[in-house]
Amino acid sequence: MVGKESRRRDRTATRASFVERLRDWRDDASWGQFLERYGRLIHDVARRSGLRSDEADEVVQDTAVSVARKMPGFVYEPGECSFEGWVRRMARLRVLDQLRRRPAEGEHEPETGWSTGHTSAAERVPAEAAGSSGEAAFDEAWQRGVLESALHRLQARVSPEHFQIFQLNVLDEMPGTEVASMLDVSLAQVYVVRHRLTRLLKREVERVRKGLGELPGG
Repeated sequence: MVGKESRRRDRTATRASFVERLRDWRDDASWGQFLERYGRLIHDVARRSGLRSDEADEVVQDTAVSVARKMPGFVYEPGECSFEGWVRRMARLRVLDQLRRRPAEGEHEPETGWSTGHTSAAERVPAEAAGSSGEAAFDEAWQRGVLESALHRLQARVSPEHFQIFQLNVLDEMPGTEVASMLDVSLAQVYVVRHRLTRLLKREVERVRKGLGELPGG
């Protein structure tokens, strides 16, 4: 129990140290870690929000710039103010900025999954994207991104055979009997692999979430 509490304090101290380093925009190493941790996730969420790849790239850059500018005023309070949650909100604002930059009706408009309005910047953003439902959808997309990162980590940890069983039975929702027949394994093995990898996936999700505020090795 004491050891677990000590590790928890160490992780909190590591995250706090990382956040403190980000207060210096000239700290290239720490900002490189920030982009490594958040860049792909922000890009993927921006794409799910209806942006093109080049627009999503701008969201990543603009989010990093916004975070750097506001870091001096950010107060890191574990349990009170989540750094990940703060970055997520900053990223969503940058996505909305990109949507507002979309051409008005009558101008050249690239293909997107979002409708646009007339001339007002606010009108060019769908109400559901700017409102609470848009925020919920963005948060959901963010969590999906975290899950996908955890799945990549899980796949690297287990055998290809076991991951295939897990993918078919859990991710693709194929009945266990069909998985067993397709892969020529016992139904008991399907259930054992499903139970074990589901537990491991939960741990990987937690590690990804913690890693968003930690330096590697923390």
